[in-house]
Amino acid sequence: MATNQWIDPPQRPDDHAIERLRAACRDIPRISELWITGSRFTRDDGTSKDSTGIALVLDPPERGEGRDDGAVFEMIAKLDAVWPTDARRSWLSVTRATIDAHTDHCLPVYAKA
Repeated sequence: MATNQWIDPPQRPDDHAIERLRAACRDIPRISELWITGSRFTRDDGTSKDSTGIALVLDPPERGEGRDDGAVFEMIAKLDAVWPTDARRSWLSVTRATIDAHTDHCLPVYAKA
């Protein structure tokens, strides 16, 4: 069985990247919070890959069934541009409760005032 687990972020933004991410989040009113985390995906054969995750708490939350794809892809494109990386990256749309459950593996970057 393949598994996915939260881990400390393999890559962390420097101070300048954090400021750029915060500025981008302020320009996207739907983003309530942005966190940097890590993810380890382990396959059935035991091999694994780590990635840096960008966890977004959205207001309103995603509606599901692909109805938000355009808006979410646009947000990701804007955020990707301010903190580019060659490393593996994943994007997560999460609730505050999910963040609370994994705080020990999350780096806070932005919270709407």
